[in-house]
Amino acid sequence: MNEDFYEMLDAIGKRPAMYIDPSQSITALYNYLGGYRSGAGWKKIMRNTEPSYAEFNNWVAMKLNFYESTKGWRRMLLERENDDEEKAFERFFGLLREFRNRKETRLFRAELPKKSGRKTKRLEIVKYTDDGGVFVRSIDSKDKIIDEMYWQTLANALEILEIQLGKLSWEEIKN
Repeated sequence: MNEDFYEMLDAIGKRPAMYIDPSQSITALYNYLGGYRSGAGWKKIMRNTEPSYAEFNNWVAMKLNFYESTKGWRRMLLERENDDEEKAFERFFGLLREFRNRKETRLFRAELPKKSGRKTKRLEIVKYTDDGGVFVRSIDSKDKIIDEMYWQTLANALEILEIQLGKLSWEEIKN
């Protein structure tokens, strides 16, 4: 998410009735942002300037103790807030602040074999919190982050990656 997008979210958080709905509904926010992103993508305004929502979805899944993020941040927030639209709306902005201010600790990296034919050239395992969960970050040849996937444990991430990609040579990253 780029700074312009964050500025817009900050403005919505301060004065939601001006932008979306006086009731501070998470669903109204979700629909507004979906329309914004759709229009911005159509006009190519945001192309390559922000990560996908997948990164934020994964962050919300980790913070709310979901196994995976396929429900999307709106449904996860509503589920944790017993379908209370206003509480979910408030919690969204709390999680967004945490997401924006998170500090990473890079743990391990592995280069993918050139013959893999994948866009990803390197993987990194990253932590943002003290819990057992980790993120596996895919990085392309230009050192651009393609994606981050959340795993509840390091062991689970390594096991699945080995099944998918074969044995990788992981190197510890000194921070």
